[in-house]
Amino acid sequence: MPRFRALVLLGLFLVNQAACYSWQAPKVTPQEYVTQHPNKKVRVTAKDEQGKSQSSVVLKGVRFSEDSVFGSNKKDQPIAYSLREVGTIKVRRVDGVGTAFLILLVAVPLALGVMVAFAFSDDSGDYCC
Repeated sequence: MPRFRALVLLGLFLVNQAACYSWQAPKVTPQEYVTQHPNKKVRVTAKDEQGKSQSSVVLKGVRFSEDSVFGSNKKDQPIAYSLREVGTIKVRRVDGVGTAFLILLVAVPLALGVMVAFAFSDDSGDYCC
């Protein structure tokens, strides 16, 4: 029975790691989101002088101060943007539909293959060299 629990926990862990994520605009203002979820990462996309989007940067430890947003990148280098330079601020969320398709297309056939392999395996018990 402990093996079964371990397998179930391993399966849940693998499904969690395989979950599909997407970047979406928060349902509340970015300032409220950061206050409610202080340790979450956000993706900031800056815009140029013409108002077109430039490259995006994922920030952690995000905080807002007056007309600026501060945080650090994956190398823990501090980064600051003026809110006038920011095009979008998005947060990472689990994509339920994508995760369900991933489970159906990968995990279910894999589990069926393992069950078929065990069904046709030799149960003679001779596991000698």
